[in-house]
Amino acid sequence: GLVAISGVFQKATRAVAARKHFLEPARQLAQTLLTQQEMRALHKTEISTVAREGRKGPFRYRIERLRWPDSPGLERVEVTVSWRDRGKSGSVTLVTLLPRQR
Repeated sequence: GLVAISGVFQKATRAVAARKHFLEPARQLAQTLLTQQEMRALHKTEISTVAREGRKGPFRYRIERLRWPDSPGLERVEVTVSWRDRGKSGSVTLVTLLPRQR
């Protein structure tokens, strides 16, 4: 009984550690991608697509830009970074409002 519980606890602890191993780099990538979008908005660089997808290392990312319904001059920008590890998926999403690109 106790040995089996200890084994299950150790497996669960390793799984949590593995997820944390991906979580911080994924959050950093999402923040970098969001900062790039902010810089483009600040410098009024033309952004040609509403959604963009890509890969970086073990991560997939998606950047979506949608009009903000409450203000025609703003866009909702959402960056999602996802990964798979040992058959389990994880993701982190960051969202901000930016001036709408014309």
